[in-house]
Parts: sequence; structure tokens; C-alpha cells
Amino acid sequence: MSGWQGWLMGSLTTVLMATGGASALAASPEASLVPGPASGAPFANTQRPLTITELDATRIAVGMTGDHATVVADATVTPYASSPDPSCDAGVSACPFGQLVDPATDDAINVDARASVATMLDEGVPIGGVLAFALDGSRLELLGSVSSTSAGSYLVPVDDAGMATAGALPAGSLIAVDGWLEELGWGVPCPQAPDPNATQDLPFVRCPGGWITPDPFIPTHSDTNAALQPAGFGIPVQATAYGDFAPDPQPVKADFATPPRHAVYLLRRVADPAAAADPALGWQVIGRLDAIQ
Repeated sequence: MSGWQGWLMGSLTTVLMATGGASALAASPEASLVPGPASGAPFANTQRPLTITELDATRIAVGMTGDHATVVADATVTPYASSPDPSCDAGVSACPFGQLVDPATDDAINVDARASVATMLDEGVPIGGVLAFALDGSRLELLGSVSSTSAGSYLVPVDDAGMATAGALPAGSLIAVDGWLEELGWGVPCPQAPDPNATQDLPFVRCPGGWITPDPFIPTHSDTNAALQPAGFGIPVQATAYGDFAPDPQPVKADFATPPRHAVYLLRRVADPAAAADPALGWQVIGRLDAIQ
């Protein structure tokens, strides 16, 4: 559990009540393979987007610990007519992009963005709907609009039908999936990737490889065989995703695989840098969404 999550567990209720809400962070998934209960009202940020009030309260809480978080919110960001910081290079770091306004308080919240996100949007046109943000301290960085392929939810099912529809999305698109993340093939003598630019930070290197599955996959092996992909359906993601984003990641103990970890993960559609690659696009995990009850 990160510092901001521990702080929120005891303090977000007070912050939200002061800003007109009454929510508290739910405990993050721990080592157990059994997902936590989902009784009562839907958890914000994993089963429904945050409201603007909840977003601002979470931003304040994360800012007080200097930690990081990834969130989704039902919001509208209005770009600045001109950059307030022309010296900032959006190709290198997140730069001032625009503002969102809390209609309950009329407070304006500054939003940053990188060039890779800003260039996907219509210049000067507000972007609204379910938006993803990275919180770095009190800074709010727009990651993009979260695409939905199922009615009534922004979560894309981890199955053939849901991911086939998501697979038609262009590079740069974001989706959220509720599944089990693990790394397969850890410690296996893998062949050298054919592309010298291949990296485990992208989902195109498959040994070792990251996978998101609808149910926990526990591989077994013999001395001459190790599972490099799940027995059933799985979304191939980058090998480093497990260590970077899985809740309570654990080292490999047997079977060349890490223990699967359940969460809602935010994925970005990315292009393979290799020429004439097949598939040309894949899914990269860019964040984990923790629940706010």
C-alpha cells in the first residue's frame, strides 16, 4: 500500500466532507487471489468514474503525501487559448494544457498534458467524458479519453469479444480492464528479440511477457516446458507491467511465473516500433486504478 493510499484510508472522508462529498478509499487488493467484496455502492475509480469533487479531493490527498496515483473522472477539460509557459517542452514532460472547473465550487483545477496526448485532440476544443489522469503530487496530468466497448460501463471485458472491439481502436487510445496481471517466462532462457529496438517496456517482447487474464492463471511445468502464455484468453502486455503496477507484487517462486494480482488496469494502445510488425499494435499498462468507496 502506497503512502497516499494509507493517508486516504484515514483522511479522505474528512477531505470529501469538507468539499461536499462523503467517500473513503477502499483497501487495495492485497496478496490474496480472491478479489475483495463489491457490496454496496459502486466503488468510484474502478466501477464508476470519480466526480469532479472526488477528483479534487483525491488530488489534494495525493499532494499532501507527494505520492502518485492514476484515476478516471467524469470531467471536461478546456484547453488554454495559448500556453501559459511557452518554455515548457511538451515532448519531454507534461506542460500546462488547460483547466477543469468544479461546478459545485467554481474552483478551476490546472491540468497538464504531454504532446503525445495534446496532438490527438482538436486544438482549442474542450475534451469531456470519462478522462484518465495521472496525479503526481498535486499536479494533474491528462492521459486521454477512456474508450468504452460495453454499455453502461467504461470497463472493457477481458474476453475475445470485448478485446476484439477494443482492438479496432487507434494508437493512443485508452481502455480500462478488470483482470489478473502476471509475468510468464521469468528466468527462462529466452531467445534474443529480432528487433534490436525491442524493450520489455513495450508489449511486443513475449519472453518473458506480461499477461492480463479474466481469472488467475497458475501455470505448471516440467523440467523441459514452461508456460509462456495462459491456457485461456489473455491480453499480452509489457513484461515490466507486473513490477510497476500489480498490487503487492511478489518474486517468482516456481513455474517461471509471478503470482497473479487482481486490479483494474489502465491500458494504452501502442504501435510496435519494428517495421512491418505483426501485430502492429498492442496494449501497454500505464496505470492501476485503486477504488474509492
